[in-house]
Amino acid sequence: TPRLMTKRGVMLDTEARFLYNNFETTVDYALMPDDKEMDDSRSSLHVDMSWRRDKLSAFVDYNRVSDDDFISDFSSNVRESSETVLPQEYALRYDETYWNTSINVKKNQALTFDHIDYYKPYERVPQITFNGYNGDFYGFEVGTTIEATRFVHPTFTTGDRFVFEQTVSYPMRGAGWFVVPKGTFLGTWYQLENLDRDGGRFTNKDPHRTTPMFSLDAGLVFDRDAVWFNREAYQTLEPRVYYAYVPYRNQDDLPVFDTTIADLNFATLFSENIFSGYDRVSEANQLTSVLTTRYIDKTSGLELFKASVGQRNYFSDQRVNFYTPGDTQMRESPLRTDVRSDLLASVGARLTRSITSDVSGQYSSAMSRWVKAKAGVRWQPRPMSLVGLYYRYNYSSERDYTDYQNDYIKQIDLAVQWPITNRLFGLFRYNYSLLQDKPIEMIGGVEYLHDCWTLRFAAQRYTTTSNNDETNFFLQLELNGLGSIGTSPLSELQRNIKGYQTTTRVPDKIGQYDYYE
Repeated sequence: TPRLMTKRGVMLDTEARFLYNNFETTVDYALMPDDKEMDDSRSSLHVDMSWRRDKLSAFVDYNRVSDDDFISDFSSNVRESSETVLPQEYALRYDETYWNTSINVKKNQALTFDHIDYYKPYERVPQITFNGYNGDFYGFEVGTTIEATRFVHPTFTTGDRFVFEQTVSYPMRGAGWFVVPKGTFLGTWYQLENLDRDGGRFTNKDPHRTTPMFSLDAGLVFDRDAVWFNREAYQTLEPRVYYAYVPYRNQDDLPVFDTTIADLNFATLFSENIFSGYDRVSEANQLTSVLTTRYIDKTSGLELFKASVGQRNYFSDQRVNFYTPGDTQMRESPLRTDVRSDLLASVGARLTRSITSDVSGQYSSAMSRWVKAKAGVRWQPRPMSLVGLYYRYNYSSERDYTDYQNDYIKQIDLAVQWPITNRLFGLFRYNYSLLQDKPIEMIGGVEYLHDCWTLRFAAQRYTTTSNNDETNFFLQLELNGLGSIGTSPLSELQRNIKGYQTTTRVPDKIGQYDYYE
């Protein structure tokens, strides 16, 4: 499909698809033979392939661009324009009932934006993994992970990492209660190379760490008859506590290959380790408390209301150092000394049959202020008819509003899909930054539905990573059951308008019950 850009020239977008039995692949190739502004040829390639036969499967996700500015110059939305790392992954996997094994190669292309070299993740060449799991081994729940990975990087310390993780728990559940004790052994061994690259931080070529972890998860569920706006319902009260203990291990001589600090949310509150990955195991002597209440409709079982509040209390300081991979160096993250975590709260309600709302927030005890908040309300009286209004807030001490990587966010978002006639639908989304006092992204268009074809037109304007405004136009004619002509706006409409529906929807992945007879 040719794409004409008045300032640059003609972009040729080519998409090829192949589907045969257990194999499917998509190849997207874009080429601009002569960019008038760059005076050079520019291109991008994306390959998505998957194959499965019985218990053996494979997939490929390959992405590459000709230059660092390709995505920011030609992307169709603000999310794509902020991509700094393009994955290049290959995997082969074998599955059995109680275990699976895989071999993966994960490489990447790191891009430079505005003459800034952003952090390039370690490449895994390869990663071999074995996972075993039995959910009821004489009442015990048992899980095993064995992993061997070679990490390479052009700048930082490289090497091999071997991981052995064994988890055993004994779930005990009854009517209105549960108790789950759990024990984990985690061992990690390294063979390091290029120790001189990190300024002499690492001196031991073969460091290792073995750590036991213990946790106890327990909860109760109380319920009673109640009324929710004249509807008979059950109200529940669900207290839950989670205690975790992990002894301290000095890990300053271990590199950080693929580990990050996990984001705080209701799921990670019930975790022994605040880190995601095997390079760090946090010291833990902590108790998490969460209280949840719900209103459930007696007739339909529909959840009408849910509210939760939770917090983690620490009985010891965090002494495990963590070095955050930076642009050109490894920067040390500050250690935690607070006695409690941020407070998490969320409320969701079905106000009427067609109106739903939800609010969630994170309150920092250390700063005595809300640091994250999300709120939204959506009205959807019938299919393909919706109006949604949302607010998003994220606090950051850095207030450079022109920096797209800055985490300080205060935005409102309006999304609409509404019928103009029986066949013509209007589409609109407006995302406005209250901090920058300007719209971040806008999209508007129409969709005309006929008996055997659909015509879509959309115009989009957004702010790129370099703080420039870009405009895109989409025009597509879809012949039901045959194919389409033109540039599809469907991915943009689905991403921008939460709850967007179309009568010609085709599932991206066919599930086991799709087209079942």
